Order: sequence, then C-alpha cells, then structure tokens
Amino acid sequence: MTALFRRCLYLALLLCLPWPLLAQQPLPTTPTPAVAPSPGVGTLGPPLPPEGVPPVISPLATPPEEHELPLTFYYDRTLFDPVLGLYHLFGHVTMESTYATINADELTYNEVTKQVLARGSVSITTLADHNTYFGTLLLYDVLPPNHWQFIDVAVTYPASFLGPPFIAPIFINGKNVSGLTGKPIQVNRAHFTTCDDAQPHYELLSKRVDVYPGDKVIAYQNVLVVLGHRILYLPYFFLSLRQHTTPIVPEIGENTVEGYYARFLFQYVLSPTELGGVRLDLTSIRGVGIALDHFYSVPKGAGELFLYGRQGLDEYAIRLDHYHQVLPGQITATVVVDDRRDYSVTPTQSTTNTQYTTTLERDTDHTQASFNFNHYLDEGSFSSDSTTSLLSYNSSVFYGKLESSLRYDSFGSGSSVEGSASTPELWSHLIWSHPYSFATFFTQFDLRSALVASPTASTELFSGVQRLPEVYLEAKAGADKLDNLHLPFLRQVPSTFRVGWGIFSEVANGTITTFNRYRLEWDVNQLQFTRGPTQLTGTTYLHQYVYGDPDTTALYTYGIHLSEATKFLTNFTNTLRFDRDYNNGYTPFSFDTISKLDTVADSIHLLRGKLDCTLAGGYDYLYKQWQDLTFTSQVPLGHQFVTSQQFFYDLNQHQWGDLVSQYSWFPNNRLTINLGTRYALQTGQLDQVASQVDWVINSEWHLQWHGGYNGISNQINYNEILLTRDLHCWDATVMYSESQSSYGFYLRLKALNMPLPSYGIGRGGQVLDTDLGTSL
Repeated sequence: MTALFRRCLYLALLLCLPWPLLAQQPLPTTPTPAVAPSPGVGTLGPPLPPEGVPPVISPLATPPEEHELPLTFYYDRTLFDPVLGLYHLFGHVTMESTYATINADELTYNEVTKQVLARGSVSITTLADHNTYFGTLLLYDVLPPNHWQFIDVAVTYPASFLGPPFIAPIFINGKNVSGLTGKPIQVNRAHFTTCDDAQPHYELLSKRVDVYPGDKVIAYQNVLVVLGHRILYLPYFFLSLRQHTTPIVPEIGENTVEGYYARFLFQYVLSPTELGGVRLDLTSIRGVGIALDHFYSVPKGAGELFLYGRQGLDEYAIRLDHYHQVLPGQITATVVVDDRRDYSVTPTQSTTNTQYTTTLERDTDHTQASFNFNHYLDEGSFSSDSTTSLLSYNSSVFYGKLESSLRYDSFGSGSSVEGSASTPELWSHLIWSHPYSFATFFTQFDLRSALVASPTASTELFSGVQRLPEVYLEAKAGADKLDNLHLPFLRQVPSTFRVGWGIFSEVANGTITTFNRYRLEWDVNQLQFTRGPTQLTGTTYLHQYVYGDPDTTALYTYGIHLSEATKFLTNFTNTLRFDRDYNNGYTPFSFDTISKLDTVADSIHLLRGKLDCTLAGGYDYLYKQWQDLTFTSQVPLGHQFVTSQQFFYDLNQHQWGDLVSQYSWFPNNRLTINLGTRYALQTGQLDQVASQVDWVINSEWHLQWHGGYNGISNQINYNEILLTRDLHCWDATVMYSESQSSYGFYLRLKALNMPLPSYGIGRGGQVLDTDLGTSL
C-alpha cells in the first residue's frame, strides 16, 4: 500500500466519520473569544477540567520514541474519541506549531498518526516563507518533514515577499497545493495572474507551478489567456525572483544603430536547476541576433551564462556569472567573465570590452578576509588596459584590531594605434590599533613597491604617500576618557587629540621626498550654545607639524568656523558666518598643505507661510574682494502655481549674473507642468529653456514630455514623448526620443516597477532634467 493510497484512504474515512457517535466532552464555562482566544482552552487531552475550574496548559502526550511536539490549540468546543485517539475541534480553531499556523472552522487531530485535517475556511501560514495559503480542505503532517496539502486552494504572494521591482501581488489558485520542509511549494492545475479583477484580463493556466521562495517560480505546460481567449501555448515559463526582469514580453521599435527592431524571448526548463531562455533579435541594419541566457545550479553554487551574436559574430557578447556559496574553510567565490564587441558607440567602428573578475571571501566572528582580481581591456577609439588585485585581512581580537591589505595595480591607456605602457605597482597597507583606558595606540604602514625596471618610469605617472611607518596616540574627550590625563577642564569639550611620529615618503611628478614628521593635533567637534533667539555653533582645530629635514622646518595650521543665527520680527532669521583656515611655516609634503580661507558672510532669510526668500553676501579678507550678492526666492501664486527666482550681482565687476527661473503649475492632481529658463541679464539673451509635462488625460491615457531648447545655438537639445495606455494590469507604451533618434513600443506588467529603456536619457547617457540648476 503506497503512502499516497494510505493518505487518500485516511482522508475518505475522516470525511465519512459519523461525528455524533463520538463521546461528548464537557464544554468550558466561558468559551474562548474568536478574536483573542485563551491558550488555556486550547489544551487537548481528556478529560477537560470540571466547570468553573481553569484549564491547565500542558503539551500533548507524545510517545517516548518521538521527540516533543510543541503544539498549541485554540478553539470553542471539542469532541474526543478515546478509542481512535481523535480530537475534533470546532469554532474559530487555531493550531500553532514550530513550522506553521493553521486557522480553520473545524480541525481534527489524530494523536496516533500525528496528522491534522482542517475543513471549512482554512488557512495555513508557513514560518519558512511567512506566506499564507487558503483553501477549504487541508491535510497536514505534524511530524517532520511537515508535509501539507490543500484541496482547492488560493494563495497571494505579496510584493514584500517577491521583492523589488514588484509593487503588486501575484495571485495563484489551483486544484491543490502542497509543501514540504526544504522543498518548493507545488500548485497543480494553477491559474497564475497579477490582475486583481474578479474576471482577470489575463492569466496563465499551468498544469503545475513550483514556487521556490526568494529564488524563482517555474510553471509547466502553460496556456496564456487574454480576455478569455487562449492565444499562446508555452511549454515552460519561469520568473526569477533574483534577476527582477520581465519575461517573454516582446520589444518593438527603431533607433539609429539597429534600425527597426523586434526582440522576442523563448524560455526553456531542463530541470529546476537548469533553465533559461533563447532571445531572437530582428533588426533592419544589423541583421538577426540570437542569444542564449542559461541559469544553472551546482552543489553549493549557481550561475548564469549569456551568449549573444549577430552579423556573423562581428557583434557578440559572452558573460559568465558564477557564485559558489561554500568552499573549504568557509570561503565564498564569485567569478565574472565578460567579453563583448558592438557598435553601440559609433555605427562605423566597433568597440571591444573584456573584463575578468574573481572574488574570494571568508568571514568569521573575528576575522574578514577577501581576495579580488580584476582585468579590464577596452579597445576602441581610445584604449585602456588595467589590472587590479586586492588581498585584505581584518581581525578583531582581545589585544587589538588589525587591518591589512596588499594591492596590485597596472594601468595603461592611449589611442588604439599607439598604445601606452602600463605602470605596475604594489601597495602594502597595515593598521594595528590597541585601546587603552585613556587613548588608542595606532601603528600604520603604507608601502609602495614599483614593479618596473626603470626608477624614472616608476615615478613619472605615480603620486602617493607612504608611511614607513607612522605611530600615534588618539584620545577623545568626554565620558571619562581623559581621567588619567588629569585634564578635567577639557572633559566637557568634545575634542580629539593625536600625538605621533612617522616616516613619510611622498612621490609627486617624478620627485621623491622622504622625511620624519612629528605631529600634535587638537580637533574640537561641533559646539553649540543657545541664548534666547540666538544660536551659536562652531568648530575649531589646531595642528602642529615638525619635520626632520636638514632645516628642521615646521608648520602649524588652525581653523575657526563659527555660525550665529538670530530670529527677529517673527519671520526673519539672520545668519552670520565666519570661516578662517590659516597655516604658517613650511612643509616638504604637499599632503600637509591646506588652502587658506578668511571670509565673513551674512544672509537674511524670510519665511512667511509659503513665501521663502534669502538675500546673502560676504567679504573675502584673503583676496580683498566682495562675494557675490545673491537673491533666491520661492513665491506661491495661489494653490496651483509656484515660481522660484535665483540671480546674483558681482559687486567687484559690477555685473549681473544669470537669472534662473523655475515655474510649476499643477491645476489638479492629474496635470503638472514645469518650466525652467536661464536668462543672461548682462547680455539680455535667453540661454536655455527646459520643460516637463505630466498629464493623466483620463483613467486610461497618460502623457509625459521632456523638452529642452538652447537659446544661444537656437537648437532643440532634447524632445522626449511617452504615451501610455492603461490596460488595468498592463501598460501599453509608445515612446519617441529625438535625442536618441528612436521610438519604441513596450508592454509592461503594472505589478513590476520597471523603467522604460532610454526614456529621459540624453544621447550621451546623461539624465534629462528640467531643473536648470542655480546661478549662485
């Protein structure tokens, strides 16, 4: 007798069982409320306590050869058959276990077989994926592997379970659905859709659907039904929950590189771990392109292989992404190989890119180690050849913290004809720190090794700083950090102190400079004082450096940054700011040099309702000149129109700067129009105009437009139009781009938040924006 036959026989016997012949148990005096049942009422095991005596919570009796079954039941009333060991629970029944939670109108528990039969309005929530499945009849095994099976089922996978880019749920109903610990959820004779209408506009009818939570959904022997008509048979269909792409949706359009194009995808499933798709590209200029996108799994690893070619392999793409979860020693590995040649940059000259990347990582409670190797080769109008490799090791132990790395770099660039020699180098980096009660001790090494024969070639293209080594102490004020330093007057000042010595070697423009450096640093973090309507904030620092060059040169630097804000006349705020960075002395190293700063600035800010204006100016004592007088304002003209203006006046040259204006009109929640202009006040010429329209025409049509105009060249910078037809659960979109010289037609599932390719993107790849920025 097979397990399936025994399960069906048991199900039939339970459905035909004469429940009135069972022994009647006494009812509790106070039935458990349906909304918040009492766990005490849910304790099974005859007999129930006498009326008026609170029930005692205890686990169900379990045979000695089986492990403990932590089950909790909530119910209104119960029947018990002591001969068969059957418990029949009625009225808002809930069963909780370590694997699932079951809610039902009626529930039968067999103490001998450890099986549950739930009937009526039934739901099961599995703790493995936190999904809830609904049906009218459920059979559940309490013992591992906790197999369960629904008859006539409906399940909703929420967007939070599927992850981005899903913004709406997926609805599945079928003849039955079953699950097993560690196995996929399986739905037979399933209806699969994202349409929430009572009569879905589209659905996928599948003989079987397997759901792998957080990984993928695979459907077998499918028929696509649209508006009640069967239009397409798909032997296989799968949806990756990791790749977040829209499957089997064709793309149709036209662009300057390919001409007219149509792209189609045909999926296949060899096994749950071996699946993919074949893509067919039909283009009027580049001919026919064929691609294979294969997803595979191996023990403790998975990956993706992508192959594409057209024009007799004059254009091709090869990509391999492989991830191995566990290798000996708890090491994870990622390998990426990418080799492609195309005409995407220019229709007449191909570009070849090759990249190899390997990453190894190992993480434990106290250590992190990783190795990364990357090689990139670009051959086109401008070629580059680079190789980088990084080995790092970090460890946190009782005696301190260690951070170390070893990096190899080799860069070469130049035209594709002449080329350029690479400049390989090896960097060694190490920081060891040990905390004490009053400070933290640091030791740091940064060592560069040139891997070329000529000393001149090793430095002419390199710039950097080496520590050979540097040691220093760092102490922070506050929280009794300075108790042992006997500086109580500084405990309330948020300060950081550093004192140290190091041997530094700087390479810049082919010159090597190596000297000792002694440092003493005091940094005061932000201080804040408030008195009445005035608030004062400030930071300061003082650094002293002494160098071991023959002249024993020295450098000290200090900085003061103060800001005072005062509110007056209710709606006004005056902000006065003083910034001073100063250095004196001489340093043989360029990395110690700071730019001097000595400015004072003042601004008056008016905020009254939605009116927001600022007038600002200042003076630079270092260069003996005035800062620009600037004015910004945002003025609402009613509830539907907002305008902002920005301009400046050069007090030194007595010239006006550009006037940047932004206008926004939103007469209702269906229409928004933004217009931006840049006008040269000095020459009286319109520089740029940018506009954007977002118009929901009605419940079915949506129009979007980007436009840009250059007033100096008298040319249109860009013109992008997007017209969308709402098909309830789908979008049909027509896009036109003058900057890309292309148009396209796209179908998108509304359940997926997938941006349209190239819309709102200029020819050079920049994002088109109607905000013209600021003139300040």
